[in-house]
Amino acid sequence: MGFGTIVANIVLFISVLLLATAMVGVFKGSIESTSDSLNTKTDYLSKKISTNLEVNSVVFDNSTNTTTAIVLNSGSTILDIDNVDVFIDGFFIPRNASNRTIRVLPSTEVRDSGLWNPSELIEVKIFKYLDNSSHTFAITTQYGNKAEERISQ
Repeated sequence: MGFGTIVANIVLFISVLLLATAMVGVFKGSIESTSDSLNTKTDYLSKKISTNLEVNSVVFDNSTNTTTAIVLNSGSTILDIDNVDVFIDGFFIPRNASNRTIRVLPSTEVRDSGLWNPSELIEVKIFKYLDNSSHTFAITTQYGNKAEERISQ
């Protein structure tokens, strides 16, 4: 084997090493991105599975056109009351104080002020006229869990 063949083999070997190093860098970023996405999805699904709601009562007051619902967080996930959606007969009640208010009942709030912890009750007040027929109150969490109750007048 001549000197030229040895140099050519060394250059080829170095080129292969550089190419392999570059490929590892590219795939490492892709693997980290995929891993982060899977961790986020796993966390979301875990919280969805451990979230549960129970509507304790729903009352409509004709004199004030106010529907008041008491809802229990019967799961094991801490929920954010700012990310709760409320529906009457399938129609979304927008998230503003003129349409609805949501608060954790002080008698059940034991920790994390403003968050809806397990075993705590919230009071949902909806300011909307309802006729004398029956209606459906529904509440959903940021994880897509839903609880419903019929309102009979």
